[in-house]
Order: sequence, then C-alpha cells, then structure tokens
Amino acid sequence: MNVLYGPPPATLAMLIHDRDSHDFLDPAILLKDITAKQAFRSFGLPYTIADLLAHSDANLVFNIRLLRDGHNGTLNLWPGVEFQNWEHLKTGFLEHLDTLENLAYTLDLNQIVFAETETEPAWTIGYKLAASVAKHTAYHLGQIALLKHLVSR
Repeated sequence: MNVLYGPPPATLAMLIHDRDSHDFLDPAILLKDITAKQAFRSFGLPYTIADLLAHSDANLVFNIRLLRDGHNGTLNLWPGVEFQNWEHLKTGFLEHLDTLENLAYTLDLNQIVFAETETEPAWTIGYKLAASVAKHTAYHLGQIALLKHLVSR
C-alpha cells in the first residue's frame, strides 16, 4: 500500500499554530490589530481579509469534524461573514487552530483517513493535518499578511 505520512506531533503542532513565529508570524499577532474596517476593505480583488479568514476558518472546522468526529458535513468553501462578526471570526479561527494543534498530540497520526485510490496514495491523519491544514492555512495567512500591509498604508 502506498501511504503518505505526516511529521511527528510536535512538528505538526508547530506547523499548525507556530506561537513562537519560527517561520511565519503567529496568527494571533498577525490578526490582532486588524480592524473590521480594514478586514472588509476591497482592493478590487476577488476577496478581502475577512473573506480569506472566513474561508480558512471553514477549512479548519471541516478538518476538525473529519478528524475528531469522523465526518465532515458540508463544506461551504467561501462562507460569508458579517462586518459585526469580525472579532468573533478572529477568536473562533484561533480557537480552531488550538483544537487542531491539540489533535496533533491526541490522534493516531498514522491512521488512514483517505484510502488509496488508483491515482493517489492513502492519506494518514498526520498527512491530512500537514497538507490540508498547515499548508492551506499558511497560504491564506500569507495573503492576509499582504492585504494587511496594503490596508495599513
């Protein structure tokens, strides 16, 4: 069987929520001073900071349900977010990162979560956390960092 494995728990936890800003700024620091007005500012792009964070948070919730509860329900990839809910979204996103960081220590990371197919190897929980959580989140936090720079000018 061809299987993709992820890194050990401590590495995975650091990739998911790097509180010490080793390679990337801690998400809590990045998001801390972004106001709702800044988060919803449009630059003629197809997304705002708020859109990107809502999308990233939806991915975290999807993966928490899949890995912790064994089901993921329906994923709304680009959920809307209301201006007045910006602070709640930031708080929820950070709490979901904490949950996934804890799951890196409590789940069997070598358990298969997606079976091998004709075109893809099997995915373990550890690989799912590395690829679908850490990598995806880092990608969008990078976009948020860029937009934050623009709105701060």
